[in-house]
Amino acid sequence: VNPGICPRYSSPGRVGVCADECQTDADCGKTKKCCRSTCIGLKCLSPAPCKCLNGGICDANFRCVCPIGFSGNSCEFGIRKARDSCVKQNIVIKYGTVSSDTLTLNVSKARAIMQQLVDIGKKELNSKCRSKATLRLGTVQVSESSGYTIEASLEYLVYAGYRRWNFATCVANANLFQDIVNDPKKAPAIQGQYSSYGATNVTKGSSGLSVASTCCNPGSVVNRGSC
Repeated sequence: VNPGICPRYSSPGRVGVCADECQTDADCGKTKKCCRSTCIGLKCLSPAPCKCLNGGICDANFRCVCPIGFSGNSCEFGIRKARDSCVKQNIVIKYGTVSSDTLTLNVSKARAIMQQLVDIGKKELNSKCRSKATLRLGTVQVSESSGYTIEASLEYLVYAGYRRWNFATCVANANLFQDIVNDPKKAPAIQGQYSSYGATNVTKGSSGLSVASTCCNPGSVVNRGSC
């Protein structure tokens, strides 16, 4: 619709000014002024920056974009029920220590954690989120200095209206990624405290996930013929 033309108040061959639009102050009455073609008050002032709570971000339209788990005009309400959110919160927090958006945990927890993650991911992606959500895998690394813990990240990217939600949570051993993502039942049993030691990168391309460069230490458990 052309600026200043309001189809709701016009008929063929005529044009009208929308109720909340204007061309001069006269279109707004005595209590408002015409500011950038909109009647917004006696003074033309820019909207005040929104005050977002719980990590929300103020977007270009002065609306709060809430992180996963929160809703409301100022992100003031916590979402406690799974049905209220496309992505479940707090998947594996109890298994390790949290730093930023990464959770660190022992490899002994890998199978159970990743089964949870994939089960939840498949369920959410195939339900109400469907085409609006994607799963993206990050990197995995393990080192002696970290006490042989493995760090990884799995990111849910969800689009819901004007909101762009980004949620990361930790998974475990990269050697198990491919089979578990494709079929959780194929995940090997964890042998001992750790299933392998090393530094592993996991990338996701058009052909799926690829796992590369595992560096093992003496005493590590053999897994699929490596280390």
